Parts: sequence; C-alpha cells; structure tokens
Amino acid sequence: MKYFIIILLLYTLPASASFYVNDTVGAKPLALSGAYTARAEEVYSIFYNPSGLVYVNSFELLFAYVNPYNVNDLYQITWAGALKSKYGSFAISFDYLYYKSIYKEETLLFSYANKISKKINAGINLKHFYRFIDDSYPVEIEYKFFQRIGVDIGFTVEINEFIKAGAVAFNINKPEILKEEGPPRVRFGLFIYPLFAVSKFTSIEKDYLNKLSIDIDVYNQKSGSKSTPEIVLGIEYKITDYWSIQSGTDLSRQFTAGMSINFKKFFFDYTFVTQ
Repeated sequence: MKYFIIILLLYTLPASASFYVNDTVGAKPLALSGAYTARAEEVYSIFYNPSGLVYVNSFELLFAYVNPYNVNDLYQITWAGALKSKYGSFAISFDYLYYKSIYKEETLLFSYANKISKKINAGINLKHFYRFIDDSYPVEIEYKFFQRIGVDIGFTVEINEFIKAGAVAFNINKPEILKEEGPPRVRFGLFIYPLFAVSKFTSIEKDYLNKLSIDIDVYNQKSGSKSTPEIVLGIEYKITDYWSIQSGTDLSRQFTAGMSINFKKFFFDYTFVTQ
C-alpha cells in the first residue's frame, strides 16, 4: 500500500516537473518563488527561460539534489552545464527522479541561446523524457512506460537600463503526456531595478541603483484542459557585491527566502521554503 501511494503521488506531479516546468531547480530561483523568467541570467536559465543563457560567463556547472516529500529512497538529482562561445551559448542538463526500482523518470535536455538583436535574446530547449513504472506493482495507471520529445522557446528583451522582460513557452510541439489539452504552458516575467526609476526624480547615489531588484512572473497553471492564471513575486537585495538575500511568494500558499554568495569562480545559494 505504501508503494502504491508513493507512485500515485509521483504520478500526480505536474505532468512530470522535469519535463514541463522544473521550477524547483536552483536555490536562487526557488528563493524567488520561481519568478525567474525575465531575470534568467545563469545556468539556471535552462529550466526557466533558455534565452537567459546569453548572460552566462564563459562556463558554469550546476548540481542539485532533492528529497521530494521527505520520502525515504526517493530522490531527484539534476546536473547541468552551460558554455558561452562566439557562436552563442550552449547547455546540457540531465534530471533523474528515482524511487527504489519501482519508479524512474529521466529528462535529457539540450539548450541553445543567442542574441537576435542588440536588446533581444532568444533560446530553445530540446528535451527527451523517459518514464518507467514497474509492472509488478498493481497500480492502474496509463503510460507506465513511455518516451516523449519536447521543445521550449524563450525570449528576453532589455527594455531599458532598469527593466527587462521575458517570455517562455514550454512544449510547443504539444507532446501527449497525461492527456494535457489546450495551449502550451507559458510564463511572462518582468525584472525591475526600481531605484533606477526613482533616481530619475530623486538624487540616489549611483552605487545603490542596482542594490534592489524585483521579479514578477505570470503563468497559466494547467490541470487537464483547464488553465488558471497565477502570479509569483520575488525580490533581491545586494548587501555587498558578493552577498545578496532573496525572498518570494506565490501570493497564496508559499513563502520563500534565501541568500547567495557569488564570487568570480563559484557561487553558493541557500533557500528556505514554507509550505
């Protein structure tokens, strides 16, 4: 019975989080409650908006480990790497969700991003998804074993010196998975330095203009053929050039907070989440 409940719980994840919208990867985006569509600027961009890979500095690596629901023997491992070149930015990621030998999901993802104009960036993800549920367990679930290909596209626009906009559409090829119908999942976001705007009317020292930043994301939360709009908010304050704190909320259920330590060669992020 325990295995049956866990498998059903995994099956009810949002159409496989790693395949659709993996907004639990990366402590910093999670600290912002996933409001990262316009901010996307690091290797995390693979999962939130591939166009943000144009901001990667030379080469970045990511490793993440999660124990979903605090269930013993259930774990999710994600690794990713991004490389910037004169031909654009390239990235690869592998996401692995595993429970004993009963349930397994794998998502392999390739990304590419480049500038298409001075202020507009574009990116694309190509994903291969695989799911396996052991037939020896009496779970009446469709699609116990299947593979799918998905395609995401994303854009970021640098509107001016203090506002950036972003948009991403997931699985635009509409692969059949959990019989989800209707338009693809989409997210829109704004990344704002509010002190830049205020400085137009007041005298704020230049060194303080990029200390505070705000993220606003709007997306369609899907359940079958139904789609409802959701809003998430994130805020970051840079205490120093190397240390910043973040917080976020989805306005209804969850509050998040975190901190980042960022040096030239490495960065460390930590996040706290309430449910």
